[in-house]
Amino acid sequence: MDSAGNVYVTDTGNDTIRKITPAAVVTTLAGTAGQVGSTDGTGSAARFNGPDGLAVDSAGNLYVAEFFNDTIRKVTPAGVVTTLAGTAGQLGSTDGTGSAARFSSPEEVAVDAAGNLYVADAGNDTVRKLSIASVLAQTGLTGTSAVPANVALSGLSPSTTYYDRVVASSSAGTTLGSILSFTTPALATLTLSNLTQTYSGMPEAVTVTTSPAGLSGVSVTYNGSSTAPTNAGSYAVVASLSNANYTASNATARSSSLRQCLHSAT
Repeated sequence: MDSAGNVYVTDTGNDTIRKITPAAVVTTLAGTAGQVGSTDGTGSAARFNGPDGLAVDSAGNLYVAEFFNDTIRKVTPAGVVTTLAGTAGQLGSTDGTGSAARFSSPEEVAVDAAGNLYVADAGNDTVRKLSIASVLAQTGLTGTSAVPANVALSGLSPSTTYYDRVVASSSAGTTLGSILSFTTPALATLTLSNLTQTYSGMPEAVTVTTSPAGLSGVSVTYNGSSTAPTNAGSYAVVASLSNANYTASNATARSSSLRQCLHSAT
């Protein structure tokens, strides 16, 4: 039950999370009845497989022990579902951070006043503790060291999920904010080719290949313009990537140093 008196239920047979208001109004907060899976998402787009024990923290976030996926899931009051620990379908007993940890049929979960989670890991006959970072954790840290608010983080690893919680302390006590998470983009590479061409009187565009292949969001400029050249000459070519899931350094070629240019036929 949350501070507003709402009751939350793991509807195991339907693979959903349900909400019951004090007025007895029942809604489905996350998942879709009869749709089994492990997809993170919002509301009906999320998928569960045997959600079992459930706990609510002081900010109204739900934590779900997911029996058949061997994971611990987080559901925000808005129905945003993320995988907090473990990897779906990968059972074991490994201690670790986030997706590196392993569980075997977790059944129950509880949360303390500091936001730490305790899991009854039924298949392993153990009780596990999940320490949630109190602030943004940087590479090499355990997730308990503070960093100033509103300061850009450095040294983050690609393809890594980080967790954060704002902690406000005063003479009246400590207030814990919601536990949030973000995943850093994966690394990609851009390669320019077809830089030296015979001018034909038509726009002459270079070729950009990406690794992984086929990434969207690639753009190319020629001397700062997005329009491919229509005149013979040498051009500074820059390829860049704007993609929510990948980041890449700009690929550049400058004719003054590489002698790669678009030129007229002689």
